[in-house]
Amino acid sequence: MSQTLNAVIAVIGIDIGKNSFHIVGHDESGAIVLRQKWSRGQVEAQFANMLPCLVGMEAFSARGEPVFWHWLQISCG
Repeated sequence: MSQTLNAVIAVIGIDIGKNSFHIVGHDESGAIVLRQKWSRGQVEAQFANMLPCLVGMEAFSARGEPVFWHWLQISCG
């Protein structure tokens, strides 16, 4: 598993925390090619250096309501 953004990433899952994001990137075959923890300040810079990919981001209320996943296609660079 690569820990750099050099691998071709097709899908990224983002687990949002209060101060940091846990990132898991998958290639076209579904293999994990990236697993990192980013601070809020790193997110924009990291995505700016990536090729376009599908991003899944969790979202839920502070009251503990069900978790929903939002998917978007990003074009960065």
